[in-house]
Amino acid sequence: MKLRKDYLMTVILIAGGAVLGALIALSVKDKTPVAVTDSGVTKSALRGKTLAPEYYYDIEKYKGIEPKLFKWKEMQEVKTGLKKVYGVSVSPDGRLAVCGENGIEVYSGGKLQETIQMEEPVTCVYFDNNIIFGTREGVGIYADGKKAWIFGPPARGKGPQLKYVSSVAASEGRIFIADAVAKKIYVYLNESKQLTEIKGNKRFIIPSPHFDAAVKEGALYVNNPGEHRIEKYSFDGKFLRGFGRPGMDVEGFSGCCNPTNILVLKDGRIVTSEKGLPRIKIFSAEGKLLEVVAGPKDFSENCVFMDLAVDGKGRIYALDSFRKSVRIFERK
Repeated sequence: MKLRKDYLMTVILIAGGAVLGALIALSVKDKTPVAVTDSGVTKSALRGKTLAPEYYYDIEKYKGIEPKLFKWKEMQEVKTGLKKVYGVSVSPDGRLAVCGENGIEVYSGGKLQETIQMEEPVTCVYFDNNIIFGTREGVGIYADGKKAWIFGPPARGKGPQLKYVSSVAASEGRIFIADAVAKKIYVYLNESKQLTEIKGNKRFIIPSPHFDAAVKEGALYVNNPGEHRIEKYSFDGKFLRGFGRPGMDVEGFSGCCNPTNILVLKDGRIVTSEKGLPRIKIFSAEGKLLEVVAGPKDFSENCVFMDLAVDGKGRIYALDSFRKSVRIFERK
């Protein structure tokens, strides 16, 4: 996925700071390129040089997680045919929808059932009775074998002026659209009337296109990755509660901007996923860490995000962006 200039500038501002300043100074002095990533400072790309120890941190010590926290096991992996994968959702009857660079794939029982070709990347998907999908600047619906645009330029400019649709959800006749560039959630009644815009308790800090929304029992849950938090709102935009803190330890959220994705289970527990230090964790509604579904040793460091879904049996689906597959976990 190509990052827009909006994200690039924000990442520089947030992740820069003193470390980046020192690295630039070092780079200028000896003309050696350096790189800063969510996982730390990488080795120099030129002549095999490495940075001085004070500019490098090793995340290996944070990959270890107490075994007693792991209460899930991987039971299945569904490999997709998409060039890139961006979103995953499971319908009430257990069918799986995966969206990506060249469209949407629908699976039943782990087997490909249908392919919905698209002319542009599909950035997110919500699978209820029908499929609601988002592209960078539009939102559409797929029903009875037909596509119809409901918001954005493809719908002749109807609805908000969308800049980057990163998540869509629906509940009680409402459609929720997360725009990672605008840094707000648009709430619409069906496909016509705008009800509200949610801009965050204070503000949403979205350095990269990972702005997720989930709905459960009359409440909206969103990640605020630049604040390392999960926040809960009423459907009319009232802030209800939030939790989370930055930290490399298992209770915290690592890097500049995590969690990248969230999921709310039937009993109100909240599932989160992180990039940089790939982890899938389960918290209580109040924010207490309860369990770990998967840790850094279960994913490649090249897995830059893991969208999440759950089926009627309580199994958790994690979209592996590196393997272009859906990995399914069940409780031990």
